Amino acid sequence: MALAPSPPAPARRAPPTAQIIPLRAVLIIPLCAALIVPLRAALIVPLRAALSAAGAHLPLSAAGAHAAPLTLSDVLSCARRSNPVHGAARAQALEAAAQQTGAALSALPTLSLSAGLAPLPARRMLQYCVGTDERVVVCPNQQINDDQRLDQLDGMGIFARAQVTLTQPLYTFGKLAHGRDAAEAGARAYEAGAAYAERALDVMAFEAYHGMQLSAQVESALQRGRGELGKFKRRVEESLRAERGEYSSNDVRRLVIQEADVTARELEARALRAQAQAGVRVACGLPPDDPVALAEERLRPYALTLPPLEALWAVARRERLDLRGLREGVGAREALARKALADQLPNVALLGLFTYSVGTSADDHPDPFANDPFNIFGYGFMLGLDWRLSVAELLSEPAQADAVAARARAELAGRERAAYLELSERHAQARRHEATLAAREEAARAGKQWMVASLMSKSAGLLTSDQATQSLTGYFTTSLAREQSIFEYNVAVARLWAAAGLDLAALAAGDLSPLAGAGAGAALPAPTGSQAP
Repeated sequence: MALAPSPPAPARRAPPTAQIIPLRAVLIIPLCAALIVPLRAALIVPLRAALSAAGAHLPLSAAGAHAAPLTLSDVLSCARRSNPVHGAARAQALEAAAQQTGAALSALPTLSLSAGLAPLPARRMLQYCVGTDERVVVCPNQQINDDQRLDQLDGMGIFARAQVTLTQPLYTFGKLAHGRDAAEAGARAYEAGAAYAERALDVMAFEAYHGMQLSAQVESALQRGRGELGKFKRRVEESLRAERGEYSSNDVRRLVIQEADVTARELEARALRAQAQAGVRVACGLPPDDPVALAEERLRPYALTLPPLEALWAVARRERLDLRGLREGVGAREALARKALADQLPNVALLGLFTYSVGTSADDHPDPFANDPFNIFGYGFMLGLDWRLSVAELLSEPAQADAVAARARAELAGRERAAYLELSERHAQARRHEATLAAREEAARAGKQWMVASLMSKSAGLLTSDQATQSLTGYFTTSLAREQSIFEYNVAVARLWAAAGLDLAALAAGDLSPLAGAGAGAALPAPTGSQAP
Protein backbone atom coordinates (compact mmCIF):
# COMPACT_ATOMS: atom_id res chain seq x y z
CA MET A 1 0.00 0.00 0.00
CA ALA A 2 1.34 3.29 -0.96
CA LEU A 3 1.86 5.70 1.79
CA ALA A 4 0.43 9.15 1.43
CA PRO A 5 3.03 11.82 1.53
CA SER A 6 3.16 13.58 4.83
CA PRO A 7 2.30 17.27 4.79
CA PRO A 8 5.28 19.55 4.71
CA ALA A 9 6.43 20.74 8.08
CA PRO A 10 5.58 24.36 8.68
CA ALA A 11 8.49 26.69 8.22
CA ARG A 12 10.12 27.69 11.44
CA ARG A 13 9.72 31.29 12.36
CA ALA A 14 12.07 33.24 14.45
CA PRO A 15 10.83 34.21 17.88
CA PRO A 16 8.75 37.37 17.86
CA THR A 17 11.39 39.28 19.77
CA ALA A 18 14.06 38.39 17.24
CA GLN A 19 11.89 39.86 14.47
CA ILE A 20 10.76 42.99 16.22
CA ILE A 21 13.91 44.31 17.88
CA PRO A 22 15.96 44.58 14.65
CA LEU A 23 13.14 46.63 13.15
CA ARG A 24 14.38 49.62 15.17
CA ALA A 25 16.65 50.29 12.23
CA VAL A 26 13.64 51.45 10.22
CA LEU A 27 13.47 54.59 12.31
CA ILE A 28 16.49 55.97 10.46
CA ILE A 29 14.60 56.89 7.29
CA PRO A 30 12.05 59.26 8.85
CA LEU A 31 14.71 60.45 11.29
CA CYS A 32 17.01 61.58 8.49
CA ALA A 33 14.22 63.36 6.69
CA ALA A 34 13.02 65.08 9.86
CA LEU A 35 16.28 66.08 11.55
CA ILE A 36 19.28 66.32 9.21
CA VAL A 37 18.20 69.42 7.26
CA PRO A 38 17.04 71.39 10.35
CA LEU A 39 20.23 70.39 12.10
CA ARG A 40 22.34 71.87 9.33
CA ALA A 41 20.38 75.12 9.37
CA ALA A 42 20.44 75.40 13.15
CA LEU A 43 24.08 74.49 13.69
CA ILE A 44 26.29 75.20 10.71
CA VAL A 45 25.12 78.74 9.90
CA PRO A 46 25.87 80.20 13.36
CA LEU A 47 28.99 78.07 13.59
CA ARG A 48 30.41 79.53 10.39
CA ALA A 49 29.60 83.01 11.63
CA ALA A 50 31.39 82.28 14.89
CA LEU A 51 34.42 80.96 13.01
CA SER A 52 34.68 84.06 10.82
CA ALA A 53 34.03 86.49 13.66
CA ALA A 54 36.11 84.99 16.43
CA GLY A 55 38.16 81.90 15.80
CA ALA A 56 40.32 83.19 12.96
CA HIS A 57 41.74 85.91 15.22
CA LEU A 58 42.96 83.68 18.04
CA PRO A 59 46.37 81.98 17.81
CA LEU A 60 46.41 78.28 18.49
CA SER A 61 47.95 77.04 21.71
CA ALA A 62 50.41 74.24 22.17
CA ALA A 63 49.35 70.66 21.64
CA GLY A 64 47.59 69.10 24.56
CA ALA A 65 46.98 72.47 26.24
CA HIS A 66 43.39 71.62 27.09
CA ALA A 67 42.84 67.95 27.70
CA ALA A 68 39.98 68.28 30.17
CA PRO A 69 36.39 68.17 28.90
CA LEU A 70 34.98 71.60 28.10
CA THR A 71 32.01 73.03 29.90
CA LEU A 72 29.69 75.64 28.48
CA SER A 73 31.36 78.23 30.70
CA ASP A 74 34.75 77.28 29.23
CA VAL A 75 33.54 77.77 25.66
CA LEU A 76 31.89 81.08 26.61
CA SER A 77 35.11 82.37 28.19
CA CYS A 78 37.12 81.32 25.14
CA ALA A 79 34.75 83.15 22.79
CA ARG A 80 35.02 86.32 24.85
CA ARG A 81 38.81 86.23 24.97
CA SER A 82 39.03 85.72 21.21
CA ASN A 83 36.73 88.60 20.30
CA PRO A 84 38.81 91.31 18.52
CA VAL A 85 35.93 93.80 18.69
CA HIS A 86 36.19 93.69 22.47
CA GLY A 87 39.87 94.69 22.28
CA ALA A 88 39.08 97.75 20.19
CA ALA A 89 36.19 98.74 22.47
CA ARG A 90 38.39 98.26 25.54
CA ALA A 91 41.00 100.59 24.01
CA GLN A 92 38.29 103.22 23.49
CA ALA A 93 37.23 102.80 27.12
CA LEU A 94 40.82 103.39 28.25
CA GLU A 95 40.96 106.50 26.08
CA ALA A 96 37.75 107.79 27.67
CA ALA A 97 39.16 107.05 31.13
CA ALA A 98 42.23 109.15 30.28
CA GLN A 99 39.97 112.00 29.20
CA GLN A 100 38.10 111.66 32.47
CA THR A 101 41.38 111.99 34.36
CA GLY A 102 42.22 115.13 32.39
CA ALA A 103 38.82 116.67 33.14
CA ALA A 104 39.19 115.86 36.85
CA LEU A 105 42.52 117.77 36.93
CA SER A 106 41.25 120.75 34.94
CA ALA A 107 40.93 122.87 38.12
CA LEU A 108 44.71 122.86 38.57
CA PRO A 109 46.66 125.94 37.40
CA THR A 110 48.00 126.13 33.87
CA LEU A 111 51.53 127.25 33.09
CA SER A 112 52.57 129.07 29.93
CA LEU A 113 56.29 129.36 29.22
CA SER A 114 58.04 131.15 26.35
CA ALA A 115 61.80 131.48 26.01
CA GLY A 116 64.23 132.52 23.33
CA LEU A 117 67.92 133.04 22.58
CA ALA A 118 69.30 135.33 19.84
CA PRO A 119 72.42 137.34 18.91
CA LEU A 120 72.35 141.01 19.95
CA PRO A 121 74.60 143.78 18.56
CA ALA A 122 76.16 146.21 21.04
CA ARG A 123 74.02 148.98 22.48
CA ARG A 124 75.23 151.90 24.54
CA MET A 125 72.98 154.38 26.30
CA LEU A 126 74.15 158.03 26.76
CA GLN A 127 74.37 159.27 30.31
CA TYR A 128 72.52 162.51 31.01
CA CYS A 129 73.51 165.01 33.65
CA VAL A 130 72.10 168.22 35.07
CA GLY A 131 74.15 171.18 34.00
CA THR A 132 74.96 174.35 35.86
CA ASP A 133 71.93 176.00 34.35
CA GLU A 134 69.73 173.17 35.65
CA ARG A 135 69.23 171.73 32.22
CA VAL A 136 69.60 168.05 31.43
CA VAL A 137 72.48 167.58 29.09
CA VAL A 138 74.73 164.77 27.89
CA CYS A 139 77.39 164.05 30.44
CA PRO A 140 80.94 164.94 29.50
CA ASN A 141 83.31 162.57 27.70
CA GLN A 142 80.50 160.89 25.66
CA GLN A 143 79.92 160.77 21.95
CA ILE A 144 76.48 161.35 20.47
CA ASN A 145 77.10 158.56 17.92
CA ASP A 146 77.46 155.98 20.70
CA ASP A 147 73.78 156.25 21.68
CA GLN A 148 72.43 153.43 19.42
CA ARG A 149 74.53 150.98 17.44
CA LEU A 150 72.11 148.06 16.97
CA ASP A 151 72.86 147.83 13.27
CA GLN A 152 76.57 147.25 13.68
CA LEU A 153 78.28 143.90 14.18
CA ASP A 154 81.12 144.96 16.43
CA GLY A 155 80.55 144.15 20.07
CA MET A 156 78.07 141.34 19.25
CA GLY A 157 76.45 139.84 22.34
CA ILE A 158 73.69 137.41 23.31
CA PHE A 159 70.06 138.22 24.07
CA ALA A 160 68.06 135.76 26.25
CA ARG A 161 64.42 136.11 27.25
CA ALA A 162 61.97 134.00 29.32
CA GLN A 163 58.36 134.70 30.26
CA VAL A 164 56.14 132.54 32.47
CA THR A 165 52.40 133.01 32.98
CA LEU A 166 50.55 131.06 35.67
CA THR A 167 46.72 131.00 35.46
CA GLN A 168 44.72 129.60 38.34
CA PRO A 169 40.97 129.53 37.56
CA LEU A 170 38.86 130.65 40.49
CA TYR A 171 35.35 130.77 39.04
CA THR A 172 34.44 129.47 35.59
CA PHE A 173 30.61 129.69 35.61
CA GLY A 174 30.36 125.89 35.50
CA LYS A 175 32.77 125.15 32.63
CA LEU A 176 34.96 122.80 34.64
CA ALA A 177 32.04 121.04 36.33
CA HIS A 178 30.22 120.50 33.03
CA GLY A 179 33.42 119.22 31.44
CA ARG A 180 33.95 116.73 34.26
CA ASP A 181 30.33 115.56 33.99
CA ALA A 182 30.71 115.01 30.25
CA ALA A 183 33.99 113.11 30.66
CA GLU A 184 32.62 110.88 33.42
CA ALA A 185 29.48 110.07 31.43
CA GLY A 186 31.57 109.40 28.32
CA ALA A 187 33.84 107.03 30.26
CA ARG A 188 30.81 105.12 31.56
CA ALA A 189 29.38 104.96 28.03
CA TYR A 190 32.59 103.51 26.58
CA GLU A 191 32.87 101.08 29.47
CA ALA A 192 29.37 99.83 28.73
CA GLY A 193 30.29 99.61 25.06
CA ALA A 194 33.35 97.50 25.88
CA ALA A 195 31.27 95.11 27.99
CA TYR A 196 28.65 94.96 25.21
CA ALA A 197 31.34 94.07 22.66
CA GLU A 198 32.68 91.39 24.97
CA ARG A 199 29.30 89.66 24.89
CA ALA A 200 28.92 89.88 21.10
CA LEU A 201 29.75 86.19 20.56
CA ASP A 202 27.98 84.76 23.60
CA VAL A 203 24.93 83.47 21.75
CA MET A 204 27.13 81.95 19.03
CA ALA A 205 29.12 80.12 21.71
CA PHE A 206 25.87 78.70 23.10
CA GLU A 207 24.74 77.64 19.63
CA ALA A 208 28.06 75.92 18.91
CA TYR A 209 28.13 74.09 22.25
CA HIS A 210 24.51 72.92 22.18
CA GLY A 211 24.83 72.15 18.48
CA MET A 212 27.76 69.88 19.25
CA GLN A 213 25.62 68.14 21.85
CA LEU A 214 22.77 67.74 19.37
CA SER A 215 25.02 66.41 16.63
CA ALA A 216 26.45 63.88 19.08
CA GLN A 217 22.94 62.67 19.93
CA VAL A 218 21.95 62.38 16.28
CA GLU A 219 25.19 60.61 15.31
CA SER A 220 24.78 58.15 18.18
CA ALA A 221 21.20 57.39 17.15
CA LEU A 222 22.22 56.91 13.54
CA GLN A 223 25.02 54.55 14.57
CA ARG A 224 22.62 52.48 16.65
CA GLY A 225 20.11 52.40 13.84
CA ARG A 226 22.69 51.38 11.27
CA GLY A 227 23.90 48.60 13.58
CA GLU A 228 20.37 47.30 14.08
CA LEU A 229 19.73 47.52 10.35
CA GLY A 230 22.88 45.51 9.64
CA LYS A 231 21.87 42.84 12.15
CA PHE A 232 18.43 42.60 10.62
CA LYS A 233 19.87 42.30 7.11
CA ARG A 234 22.15 39.49 8.21
CA ARG A 235 19.19 37.64 9.73
CA VAL A 236 17.24 38.05 6.50
CA GLU A 237 20.19 36.74 4.48
CA GLU A 238 20.56 33.79 6.86
CA SER A 239 16.85 33.01 6.51
CA LEU A 240 17.15 33.11 2.72
CA ARG A 241 20.11 30.73 2.76
CA ALA A 242 18.18 28.35 5.00
CA GLU A 243 15.17 28.64 2.63
CA ARG A 244 12.75 29.06 5.50
CA GLY A 245 10.38 31.10 3.33
CA GLU A 246 10.16 34.06 5.69
CA TYR A 247 11.70 36.68 3.38
CA SER A 248 12.39 37.26 -0.28
CA SER A 249 15.39 38.65 -2.11
CA ASN A 250 13.55 41.98 -2.49
CA ASP A 251 13.69 42.36 1.29
CA VAL A 252 17.49 42.20 1.10
CA ARG A 253 17.58 44.75 -1.71
CA ARG A 254 15.33 47.08 0.25
CA LEU A 255 17.58 46.76 3.30
CA VAL A 256 20.69 47.44 1.21
CA ILE A 257 19.12 50.67 -0.06
CA GLN A 258 18.11 51.70 3.46
CA GLU A 259 21.55 50.83 4.84
CA ALA A 260 23.25 53.00 2.20
CA ASP A 261 20.92 55.90 3.00
CA VAL A 262 21.55 55.55 6.71
CA THR A 263 25.31 55.40 6.15
CA ALA A 264 25.16 58.62 4.13
CA ARG A 265 23.12 60.33 6.85
CA GLU A 266 25.53 59.11 9.49
CA LEU A 267 28.51 60.49 7.57
CA GLU A 268 26.71 63.81 7.23
CA ALA A 269 25.94 63.92 10.94
CA ARG A 270 29.56 63.03 11.69
CA ALA A 271 30.75 65.87 9.45
CA LEU A 272 28.41 68.30 11.23
CA ARG A 273 29.78 67.23 14.57
CA ALA A 274 33.36 67.56 13.33
CA GLN A 275 32.64 71.09 12.17
CA ALA A 276 31.08 71.93 15.52
CA GLN A 277 34.17 70.54 17.23
CA ALA A 278 36.35 72.68 14.96
CA GLY A 279 34.40 75.78 15.99
CA VAL A 280 34.83 75.03 19.68
CA ARG A 281 38.49 74.10 19.14
CA VAL A 282 39.35 77.30 17.31
CA ALA A 283 37.40 79.46 19.76
CA CYS A 284 39.37 77.96 22.65
CA GLY A 285 42.75 78.19 20.91
CA LEU A 286 43.33 74.44 20.69
CA PRO A 287 45.51 72.90 17.98
CA PRO A 288 43.75 71.17 15.09
CA ASP A 289 44.69 67.69 16.29
CA ASP A 290 43.62 68.25 19.89
CA PRO A 291 40.53 66.19 20.74
CA VAL A 292 37.53 68.16 21.93
CA ALA A 293 35.36 66.58 24.57
CA LEU A 294 32.34 68.10 26.25
CA ALA A 295 31.81 67.79 29.96
CA GLU A 296 28.12 67.08 29.30
CA GLU A 297 27.16 65.24 26.10
CA ARG A 298 23.50 65.05 26.98
CA LEU A 299 21.17 67.85 25.92
CA ARG A 300 19.15 69.06 28.88
CA PRO A 301 16.57 71.86 28.73
CA TYR A 302 16.89 74.83 31.04
CA ALA A 303 14.52 74.41 33.97
CA LEU A 304 13.16 77.92 33.70
CA THR A 305 9.69 79.42 33.81
CA LEU A 306 9.66 82.30 31.35
CA PRO A 307 8.47 85.57 32.93
CA PRO A 308 6.02 87.88 31.13
CA LEU A 309 7.24 90.35 28.54
CA GLU A 310 6.51 93.41 30.70
CA ALA A 311 8.77 92.16 33.48
CA LEU A 312 11.52 91.34 31.00
CA TRP A 313 11.31 94.80 29.46
CA ALA A 314 11.81 96.38 32.89
CA VAL A 315 14.92 94.22 33.30
CA ALA A 316 16.16 95.03 29.79
CA ARG A 317 15.90 98.80 30.20
CA ARG A 318 17.95 98.52 33.36
CA GLU A 319 20.48 95.87 32.31
CA ARG A 320 21.03 96.15 28.54
CA LEU A 321 24.51 97.51 27.99
CA ASP A 322 23.73 99.16 24.65
CA LEU A 323 20.89 101.15 26.20
CA ARG A 324 23.04 101.99 29.20
CA GLY A 325 25.82 103.25 26.93
CA LEU A 326 23.41 105.38 24.88
CA ARG A 327 21.88 106.74 28.07
CA GLU A 328 25.31 107.76 29.35
CA GLY A 329 26.04 109.25 25.94
CA VAL A 330 22.95 111.45 26.21
CA GLY A 331 24.16 112.64 29.62
CA ALA A 332 27.60 113.45 28.19
CA ARG A 333 26.17 115.46 25.28
CA GLU A 334 23.80 117.36 27.54
CA ALA A 335 26.75 118.27 29.77
CA LEU A 336 28.68 119.44 26.70
CA ALA A 337 25.70 121.58 25.69
CA ARG A 338 25.75 123.27 29.10
CA LYS A 339 29.51 123.75 28.80
CA ALA A 340 29.13 125.34 25.34
CA LEU A 341 26.78 127.91 26.84
CA ALA A 342 29.11 128.58 29.77
CA ASP A 343 32.07 129.00 27.40
CA GLN A 344 30.62 132.34 26.32
CA LEU A 345 31.24 133.77 29.81
CA PRO A 346 34.65 134.85 31.17
CA ASN A 347 36.73 133.04 33.75
CA VAL A 348 37.75 134.73 36.96
CA ALA A 349 41.36 133.73 37.47
CA LEU A 350 44.46 134.53 39.47
CA LEU A 351 47.34 135.39 37.11
CA GLY A 352 50.98 135.09 38.05
CA LEU A 353 53.58 136.77 35.81
CA PHE A 354 57.35 136.35 35.69
CA THR A 355 59.56 137.99 33.07
CA TYR A 356 63.32 137.91 32.70
CA SER A 357 65.45 139.11 29.79
CA VAL A 358 69.10 140.04 29.51
CA GLY A 359 71.28 141.39 26.72
CA THR A 360 74.99 140.93 27.34
CA SER A 361 75.90 143.78 25.00
CA ALA A 362 73.12 146.18 26.07
CA ASP A 363 73.48 148.60 28.96
CA ASP A 364 70.70 149.11 31.44
CA HIS A 365 68.43 151.99 30.69
CA PRO A 366 69.17 154.92 32.98
CA ASP A 367 65.47 155.59 33.50
CA PRO A 368 64.00 152.93 35.80
CA PHE A 369 60.52 153.63 34.44
CA ALA A 370 61.46 153.21 30.81
CA ASN A 371 60.28 150.20 28.80
CA ASP A 372 63.54 148.39 28.21
CA PRO A 373 62.96 145.04 26.42
CA PHE A 374 66.61 144.00 26.71
CA ASN A 375 67.15 143.99 30.48
CA ILE A 376 64.07 143.12 32.50
CA PHE A 377 63.40 141.25 35.71
CA GLY A 378 59.87 141.38 37.04
CA TYR A 379 57.14 139.28 38.71
CA GLY A 380 53.77 139.74 40.29
CA PHE A 381 50.22 138.46 40.78
CA MET A 382 46.89 139.93 39.80
CA LEU A 383 43.22 139.06 39.81
CA GLY A 384 41.76 139.24 36.36
CA LEU A 385 39.40 137.90 33.72
CA ASP A 386 40.29 135.30 31.15
CA TRP A 387 37.82 135.80 28.33
CA ARG A 388 37.90 134.75 24.73
CA LEU A 389 34.77 136.04 23.06
CA SER A 390 33.78 135.25 19.48
CA VAL A 391 30.47 136.40 18.06
CA ALA A 392 30.37 133.53 15.58
CA GLU A 393 30.96 130.94 18.33
CA LEU A 394 28.50 132.69 20.62
CA LEU A 395 25.74 132.30 18.03
CA SER A 396 26.62 128.82 16.74
CA GLU A 397 28.31 126.57 19.32
CA PRO A 398 25.49 126.39 21.92
CA ALA A 399 22.94 125.68 19.19
CA GLN A 400 25.16 122.97 17.70
CA ALA A 401 25.67 121.34 21.11
CA ASP A 402 21.90 121.39 21.76
CA ALA A 403 21.29 119.77 18.37
CA VAL A 404 23.83 117.02 19.10
CA ALA A 405 22.18 116.34 22.47
CA ALA A 406 18.74 116.22 20.85
CA ARG A 407 20.02 113.75 18.27
CA ALA A 408 21.47 111.57 21.04
CA ARG A 409 18.10 111.55 22.83
CA ALA A 410 16.34 110.59 19.60
CA GLU A 411 18.85 107.78 18.98
CA LEU A 412 18.25 106.47 22.49
CA ALA A 413 14.50 106.53 21.99
CA GLY A 414 14.82 104.72 18.67
CA ARG A 415 17.17 102.14 20.13
CA GLU A 416 14.79 101.51 23.02
CA ARG A 417 11.96 100.86 20.58
CA ALA A 418 14.16 98.51 18.56
CA ALA A 419 15.24 96.74 21.77
CA TYR A 420 11.61 96.31 22.79
CA LEU A 421 10.75 94.79 19.41
CA GLU A 422 13.77 92.48 19.62
CA LEU A 423 12.84 91.42 23.14
CA SER A 424 9.23 90.77 22.20
CA GLU A 425 10.37 88.66 19.23
CA ARG A 426 12.79 86.67 21.39
CA HIS A 427 10.13 86.24 24.05
CA ALA A 428 7.59 84.95 21.51
CA GLN A 429 10.15 82.53 20.07
CA ALA A 430 11.07 81.24 23.52
CA ARG A 431 7.38 80.79 24.36
CA ARG A 432 6.84 78.91 21.10
CA HIS A 433 9.82 76.62 21.65
CA GLU A 434 8.76 76.09 25.26
CA ALA A 435 5.31 74.94 24.13
CA THR A 436 6.83 72.86 21.33
CA LEU A 437 9.17 71.15 23.78
CA ALA A 438 6.27 70.38 26.12
CA ALA A 439 4.39 68.82 23.20
CA ARG A 440 7.50 66.85 22.17
CA GLU A 441 7.91 65.60 25.73
CA GLU A 442 4.33 64.38 25.76
CA ALA A 443 4.75 62.81 22.31
CA ALA A 444 7.95 61.01 23.41
CA ARG A 445 6.17 59.54 26.43
CA ALA A 446 3.23 58.47 24.30
CA GLY A 447 5.57 57.00 21.66
CA LYS A 448 7.37 54.94 24.28
CA GLN A 449 4.09 53.60 25.65
CA TRP A 450 2.93 52.83 22.10
CA MET A 451 6.19 50.98 21.34
CA VAL A 452 6.03 48.87 24.52
CA ALA A 453 2.37 47.97 23.93
CA SER A 454 3.04 47.13 20.27
CA LEU A 455 5.95 44.84 21.13
CA MET A 456 3.84 43.02 23.67
CA SER A 457 0.98 42.70 21.18
CA LYS A 458 3.33 41.46 18.48
CA SER A 459 4.73 38.85 20.85
CA ALA A 460 1.19 37.67 21.42
CA GLY A 461 0.56 37.55 17.66
CA LEU A 462 -1.99 40.40 17.71
CA LEU A 463 -0.05 42.78 15.44
CA THR A 464 1.78 42.43 12.17
CA SER A 465 5.45 43.33 11.75
CA ASP A 466 4.56 46.47 9.80
CA GLN A 467 2.36 47.71 12.64
CA ALA A 468 5.08 47.05 15.20
CA THR A 469 7.62 48.79 12.97
CA GLN A 470 5.44 51.88 12.85
CA SER A 471 5.44 52.08 16.63
CA LEU A 472 9.23 51.77 16.77
CA THR A 473 9.67 54.39 14.07
CA GLY A 474 7.26 56.74 15.82
CA TYR A 475 9.00 56.35 19.17
CA PHE A 476 12.54 57.03 17.95
CA THR A 477 11.43 59.82 15.61
CA THR A 478 9.63 61.64 18.41
CA SER A 479 12.57 61.04 20.76
CA LEU A 480 15.06 62.65 18.41
CA ALA A 481 12.60 65.42 17.55
CA ARG A 482 12.52 66.07 21.29
CA GLU A 483 16.33 66.42 21.26
CA GLN A 484 16.07 68.99 18.49
CA SER A 485 13.36 70.84 20.41
CA ILE A 486 15.64 70.97 23.46
CA PHE A 487 18.38 72.49 21.29
CA GLU A 488 16.00 75.09 19.83
CA TYR A 489 14.57 75.90 23.26
CA ASN A 490 18.00 76.31 24.88
CA VAL A 491 19.19 78.58 22.08
CA ALA A 492 15.94 80.58 22.31
CA VAL A 493 16.46 81.02 26.06
CA ALA A 494 20.04 82.16 25.46
CA ARG A 495 18.87 84.71 22.89
CA LEU A 496 16.14 85.92 25.22
CA TRP A 497 18.66 86.17 28.06
CA ALA A 498 20.95 88.28 25.87
CA ALA A 499 18.04 90.44 24.65
CA ALA A 500 17.15 91.15 28.28
CA GLY A 501 20.70 92.42 28.83
CA LEU A 502 21.69 89.70 31.28
CA ASP A 503 25.14 88.14 31.36
CA LEU A 504 25.10 84.72 29.70
CA ALA A 505 27.91 83.59 32.01
CA ALA A 506 25.29 83.10 34.73
CA LEU A 507 23.17 80.96 32.38
CA ALA A 508 26.23 78.92 31.41
CA ALA A 509 26.97 78.30 35.08
CA GLY A 510 23.40 77.14 35.67
CA ASP A 511 22.32 80.21 37.64
CA LEU A 512 18.80 80.95 36.40
CA SER A 513 17.93 83.46 39.13
CA PRO A 514 18.55 86.68 37.10
CA LEU A 515 15.81 85.89 34.58
CA ALA A 516 13.61 83.91 36.92
CA GLY A 517 13.65 86.82 39.37
CA ALA A 518 11.74 89.08 36.98
CA GLY A 519 8.39 89.39 38.68
CA ALA A 520 5.08 89.16 36.90
CA GLY A 521 3.81 92.42 38.34
CA ALA A 522 6.36 94.77 36.80
CA ALA A 523 4.85 97.51 34.63
CA LEU A 524 6.05 98.34 31.14
CA PRO A 525 7.97 101.63 31.47
CA ALA A 526 8.01 104.19 28.69
CA PRO A 527 11.34 104.52 26.88
CA THR A 528 13.37 107.64 27.56
CA GLY A 529 12.18 110.59 25.53
CA SER A 530 9.36 108.70 23.82
CA GLN A 531 6.06 107.03 24.39
CA ALA A 532 5.77 103.39 25.35
CA PRO A 533 6.18 101.11 22.36
